[in-house]
This record gives sequence, structure tokens and C-alpha cells, in this order.
Amino acid sequence: MATIFSLPIELLLAVSTDLTPASIISLRMTCRSLRDRLEPLIPNGYRVTMNDLLEIETWPEYHPALMRPLAAQYPDSNDYFACSNCLTLKSADAFADNMMKGRRGKFANESTTNKSSRLCITCGIERGVYAPGTKLYHGGAKRIYGFVCETCSGFEEFQNGGSEGTICSGCS
Repeated sequence: MATIFSLPIELLLAVSTDLTPASIISLRMTCRSLRDRLEPLIPNGYRVTMNDLLEIETWPEYHPALMRPLAAQYPDSNDYFACSNCLTLKSADAFADNMMKGRRGKFANESTTNKSSRLCITCGIERGVYAPGTKLYHGGAKRIYGFVCETCSGFEEFQNGGSEGTICSGCS
């Protein structure tokens, strides 16, 4: 049986030239052999862009909520979102709920400009979006309540369903 690895490099490159940059990046990440064989398709110094990540996050592997009934399509740990600051895909657990819905949601009707301002919690703290003492829900369907520590600016979840205090366990 023929596999993608048995294709001559010329044919593999010819087929791959029709792929989007996001698709080439993803294909290269599947194994070392493809990473090396597809290297000629990636221009020197090419860096992953937010548009690449916004395309990838809508693929079924990164957006299983799409396969659920409409009423149950709220993201969970298996749904991945792009962060515009660190340029990585992260689980919904790493984002405040307000960063995953509305104009910043995966299928918002607005332009990618609003999605391009989506930040994970860590980057939101670093960029000053979440000030010390901020309380927020994260994790999508889990609805986990947490806060940014007033002392160290770290993020911590409230324990046992509580919602009091804004000093983390490491600082108290």
C-alpha cells in the first residue's frame, strides 16, 4: 500500500504547494519526516501568524464543540483558541470566557481584527488587560471562577466554589 512517505519528493512538493501556510505548518508538525521533506515550502524566517492560527482553530480537531448540538456548543477543555500575544493554540481552560465568545469567538460575524485581539489569561495579565484583583470566569463550559492575585499578579482558581479574596495561596 502506498503512503504519503512513498511519494517522490517532487510530487509531495507539487501537491503541498496548493495548501495554505497553516495547512503546511500543521502537516509539517505531524512527524519529523514530513517536517524535513516540506522544509522547501516554508520561506526562510517564516513565522506563524495569527491568521494561520485562526484558520487552524476552526478545524474539527481543535473545535470539537462544532460537532455538538447547537445548545451545547460552548467550548470546553478540548476546544482550542489562538492567543494573539504568544501566538499559540491553547485549551479553552487558558482563556477567560469573554475572550472566547461574541466578537472574539471562533465564528464571529465580524472581521478577524477582533479575534486578533484575543489573549490567553497569562498574556492578558502580562499586557495589563487583567489587573491585580480582577475576578473572571474561564474554561468555557466548566465556568471556573478565578482571580488575579493582588500581590504577585498570578492567576488562581477559587477553591471549593468560593469567590472571596484576591490574594493567592502562595502569597497569603
